[in-house]
Amino acid sequence: MRLALFFRWTARVWSLLSLAFVLAFLIGDALSGSDQSVPLSWTDAVGVALFPTGVLAGMALGWWREVAGGILGLCSLAAFYLFLTIVSGRVPGGPYFALFAAPAALFLIAGLLARSERPSDGTRKRRSTS
Repeated sequence: MRLALFFRWTARVWSLLSLAFVLAFLIGDALSGSDQSVPLSWTDAVGVALFPTGVLAGMALGWWREVAGGILGLCSLAAFYLFLTIVSGRVPGGPYFALFAAPAALFLIAGLLARSERPSDGTRKRRSTS
């Protein structure tokens, strides 16, 4: 149980840091005073829907449903990489997208570890109320 708890809290803290990183960009852009609103192209809109939006949605879901959130975040990241590869003709370089989305993998690991630690007879462990 300790290992699952370690992955759970590491994923939660890292997901908050990833969210803060995105918010810093959004706030910085809003405060820059730049009045040059350019509509997104369809490729930009799809890219933003997959990363960071889909990845962040997976991380948010991971706080309550670790396996589902991890899968959503990782699938969004994989779709983002695939989409950019198709659109640009090359795989995005650098570890930055993967580092940003790493909490999704940690949520998935935590959820799978927690499932493996449950009793095998199908009953759930009861939490103590004290």
